Amino acid sequence: MRRLLNQENLFRILIPVLTIFLMLFFLEFSAWAYTKIFSVITNDIDFKNSRPAPYKNAQYFSKDFVAESFYQPGGWERQEKVGLIPKDFNGRFFHTSGGLRCTSYQPEKYENTIHIFGGSTLYSMEVPDEHTIASHLQLLFNKEHPNKYVVKNYGLPTISIVEQVERLKTVNLKKGDIVIFYDGINEINENIFYANPDYSLLQIIKQNMDAMSWIQGMLFRLAYNSYFVRLFLSPINYSLPKHLNDRQFIETMLEKTSVRFKDKIQEAYDYSTHRHAAFFHFLQPHLFADNKLTTYEKKLSGNKYLIPIGFDESFKVGYPELRKACRQLPEKYNCYDISSVLNQRLENEEFFFDHMHVNHEANKRIAKRIFETLTGSKKLSDKIQ
Repeated sequence: MRRLLNQENLFRILIPVLTIFLMLFFLEFSAWAYTKIFSVITNDIDFKNSRPAPYKNAQYFSKDFVAESFYQPGGWERQEKVGLIPKDFNGRFFHTSGGLRCTSYQPEKYENTIHIFGGSTLYSMEVPDEHTIASHLQLLFNKEHPNKYVVKNYGLPTISIVEQVERLKTVNLKKGDIVIFYDGINEINENIFYANPDYSLLQIIKQNMDAMSWIQGMLFRLAYNSYFVRLFLSPINYSLPKHLNDRQFIETMLEKTSVRFKDKIQEAYDYSTHRHAAFFHFLQPHLFADNKLTTYEKKLSGNKYLIPIGFDESFKVGYPELRKACRQLPEKYNCYDISSVLNQRLENEEFFFDHMHVNHEANKRIAKRIFETLTGSKKLSDKIQ
């Protein structure tokens, strides 16, 4: 009799648990099926695995490449005032060493170093080592001016020009070295879209996480692996930020952005030239630099999971201020606007994975423009020859 009662109690527990499990499975399967049937991309991994147009002719593309691009570099270390430094990583497509994304084609013998600083677009997790801007730039110098320079990639995710200057100050520059700043996008991300010019993107993300309740935090973590949570329960607000409709507030943010941008360029120039290194600044390209979006780009910009609503407006109002800031600086600061370098392209040629990250062909074109600018500079041409 007691055995029958125990079995009955067990069933009373198992049946509700099993029912809940089946309901959750049904909801998750339905959400997954919805994304597949209607081609709704809700995260970067699914988007990359779908082999979007920028990967169409990429010989390196594979599921293994995409997987490695998301788990590399195996961990990050927080460095005060600088940001997240990658741990050493030795993969098939990605390598990091000494806090740097490895640059391919580096010569064994060289006279000076080109130190190039930027954010995630320079770190470039979208491509293997040999297709970063730094690697393409190294290849160009090897061909035209062998054994002159080694290129080092100081790109770090989430950092802006403020953190770039701080990291520059940790580098031992030598006479004849070249310092390159490649930026602009994270300045708009921080100052205009997030309206938080006094904090780095990393700090903004931490603030947003800390502001979540424990339930929101749990849902945020579940959203990485659950289609249902991403579609229906995500705590992330995908609507247009309210401050983008406040023109007076935006004008204040633009002024702060412009002043800080110029101040940091001047600070980087002073630090470099005082150590007898040359300094160059390049204002980088972005998706909205060209008003004529392709069919692919229109679909991309319309996906709130890949490009949050409001980024287009943020760049529309913010980037002209950065261009003006560059023009206002004295010529000696070598500030070049290359934001339109990707506007001209072949038919059906696509570069962008979101509003800022690009493929191997775009990196190659950007590196070529930087190389032509450096070698065409009167300050460097005699030294390089």
